[in-house]
Amino acid sequence: MHATILLTMLVLAAGFACGAEPPAVSTAPFPAPAPEKPTQSILLRAVSVTYDIDRSLLFYRNILGQEVVEDAQLNPERAATWLDVSPQAKVRFVVLRGKAEYPGGPITGGRIAFIAIDDPAHPRGSVKTANHRGIHGDMILPHRVANLDGIVRRLKEAGFEFLFEPRVTPTGLSRNCMVYDPNGHIVELFELK
Repeated sequence: MHATILLTMLVLAAGFACGAEPPAVSTAPFPAPAPEKPTQSILLRAVSVTYDIDRSLLFYRNILGQEVVEDAQLNPERAATWLDVSPQAKVRFVVLRGKAEYPGGPITGGRIAFIAIDDPAHPRGSVKTANHRGIHGDMILPHRVANLDGIVRRLKEAGFEFLFEPRVTPTGLSRNCMVYDPNGHIVELFELK
């Protein structure tokens, strides 16, 4: 093999010395890399960590009418790899789903989930205590609803705080309001006119 390479180099050198044109270099493109699979992403649900699952269920299940589709206990040692919990914690995962009947047929909406922490090592004092307008890092959770006035009445009876009460949106196509959920998230409720 070394002899073949050496012989090829000698032949090329002799050709260049005599004024011969260098051999043509292949300009054929390298084969294109295999196409990547298209990137796909879909938000499955919004998940909120809470120390007050009962009040969260009051808000989303009892008042907004969402149904619980999953309710499971998580292993606290495994959860501790991504949550700030001690081995003595009780960690519960609850998923709710919205659904409704609208002109045109039934609609199943997105899901909201809660990771409920009951941990003697982490008292509830770490929960947000003051509601605020949206700031960097906050999420606003929009919900299309029916019977906005009835929902607002029940939220007021349960003592939930509103940023603003129902009003017609700038487009004139719907009415909306914004309210804080039990975990300090801003929830927009809107109803088409």
